Amino acid sequence: MDPNRPAVLILGAGVAGMAAARALENQNLLAHLVEKNPVPGGHAAQWACMATDRCENCGACLAFEAAAKVKKQDNVICHLGAELTGFQPQGKQYEATLSNGQSLAVNKVILATGFAPFDPGQIPSLHYPDSERIITTADLNRLLVRQDLDCLIGNCPNPKIGFIQCVGSRNRALGRDYCSQACCRISLRHAGKLAWLYPEARLTLFHMDLQVTGKEIRTLFSSVQNQASLVQGVPGEIQVRKDGVAIVAEDYPSRSRKGVEFDLMVLSVGMEPASKAEQTNRLLSLSPNNWGFFNTTQITLDRDVI
Repeated sequence: MDPNRPAVLILGAGVAGMAAARALENQNLLAHLVEKNPVPGGHAAQWACMATDRCENCGACLAFEAAAKVKKQDNVICHLGAELTGFQPQGKQYEATLSNGQSLAVNKVILATGFAPFDPGQIPSLHYPDSERIITTADLNRLLVRQDLDCLIGNCPNPKIGFIQCVGSRNRALGRDYCSQACCRISLRHAGKLAWLYPEARLTLFHMDLQVTGKEIRTLFSSVQNQASLVQGVPGEIQVRKDGVAIVAEDYPSRSRKGVEFDLMVLSVGMEPASKAEQTNRLLSLSPNNWGFFNTTQITLDRDVI
C-alpha cells in the first residue's frame, strides 16, 4: 500500500460508509475508514433477521457481508473505536486527528456518520421509562436478536401488541416536523416477525398515514393482514397498568372513544442526527439544515469536503 497516494477520510463505517469504501476499491487512493464502534456495520449490523419459515429479504446479513469485503480491500485502512477530534488544513491536504492519537493526511472527506434513534423519554405522555411493557423499535430489535422477547410477553399464547408510529417524527413542537421514511417499513417487518413467532398474536399499528414508498410495503402488510390491524390516529397517551398498558382509541363504528389494553406497546421511533454530529460539523466547518441533517444541494462546504 503506497502511503503517498491521495487519501480519502470516510467518517462512519455503517452501510453508507462501507458503500463508499467499496466504490473506491479500484481507485488509486487510500481510504481511511473511521468508526466509533469496535466493529463496522453501524445500525444495520444490529438488525435482527426477519426470516420466518423463509428468507424475507430484510437485508440483515448484508452489513456483515459488506464489512467482510471492506476488511479485505487492499486500499482501505480501518480505524475502529476511533472518532475525529481535530481537522486542520495542512498545505494542499488536511490533517485529521483521531481520538486514538493517530494523525492522518487526507485530501478529501466523505461524511457518513448516520443517525441516532429518537429518545421517546422526551414525550412524557408516552411513559417510556415507566414500564418495561413500553419499548421502542430499537429495543424490540435487540430483544429479537437475543431471542428474549418472552421475558416481556411471558407465557401469553395470544399477546396483544401495539405499534405507535411517528414517535419523534412529524412533531413540530419538538422541532422534528419531518418524516423519517423508514419507520413504517420497520414496523411492518417487525409485525411479520412477531406474527410468525406468535401465531395467535393480535397486532395493531396506530399511524398518521403510512409511508408506502416501494413495492414491498403492500407485500409486507399482505403477509400479516390476518393478524394485524391498521388504525389511523396516533394515541396521545399510554396508560401504565399492572400487567400491561392501555390507550384510548377512536371506535369508528360507535363514533366514541374507548380504552384498549395491550400486553406490549412498541414505539416506532424516528431518526435524528448522530449523537456527536454537531461536534463533527464544527470540525469540518459544515452547516446542516434546521433539523441537523444535510441537503446535498444546500450543504455549506469549506474547501474539499464531500
